[in-house]
Amino acid sequence: MLRGGSKKILKTLLGLNDTVHRTALAFALGIFIGLSPLLGLQTLLALFIAFAFKLNRAAILVGTLVNNPWTIPLIYPAEFLLGASLLGSARQTLSGLRWGSFFSLSAFEQIKSILLPLFVGYIPLGIGIAIGVYFITFRLIFSYRQRASLPESSTPHPGGGSP
Repeated sequence: MLRGGSKKILKTLLGLNDTVHRTALAFALGIFIGLSPLLGLQTLLALFIAFAFKLNRAAILVGTLVNNPWTIPLIYPAEFLLGASLLGSARQTLSGLRWGSFFSLSAFEQIKSILLPLFVGYIPLGIGIAIGVYFITFRLIFSYRQRASLPESSTPHPGGGSP
């Protein structure tokens, strides 16, 4: 199911010497930070928060990997559209852009018309996804640790019979 690199990252994340809650929290916080429009600053922000709150750096950094070249085309438009909808400016924001004048004095206004909806949409979307990821991660880590602490002879076998 999982290939070498993914399996190693997952095992590292699930086998950390921290509580299940703190590991799931660090990973979910990393997801929240990774979804932010602060492209290029997510890793620094994640490390700062990890050090400030003594959270697991590996878990928070793995969470920030949600933002990558394959997911950016999905994340930022969703955040932008949600933010523009919440601000009531979905239609006028995109149609009001003048792409040829991005290097003029009105560029700041145009950039603001993109960034404001992006950040407004990021907050509820990021919080919602991070909360969902927290509960899923908590359950996965808890189950993994519970299975890992069982002696080998008491581990149920896929066929239902005894070993």
